[in-house]
Amino acid sequence: MLSILRRDIPILMEEMVILLGGPIKVSEFAIAHTDNIAKKAIRSLKKTNGILLANHGVLVCGRNMSHTVKMAEVVEKMAQIYWGALQIGEPYTISKEACVKLMDDFNSNFSTY
Repeated sequence: MLSILRRDIPILMEEMVILLGGPIKVSEFAIAHTDNIAKKAIRSLKKTNGILLANHGVLVCGRNMSHTVKMAEVVEKMAQIYWGALQIGEPYTISKEACVKLMDDFNSNFSTY
């Protein structure tokens, strides 16, 4: 739903920073199975481990298969939480300043860039 709405998922919980490296962005749309979709995905990923491909779905990366599966689970969980929260009101997010220390854990244990 959020990839079709082109709605980024802001930092809602600490695990987004520790495992994914920040908010979940939505890429620009591109046709599947083309070099263009790969370029737009990489542009959106930057230094994070997960994005939503516009009008497609989730794209994640990890240091190994179990990490990668975990990243997919976190993206899907955050999408569910965000969608549910939006039905009630405007969700409170965690500021980038509050996440600075968490980035050390991400860079040491989970980053793939």
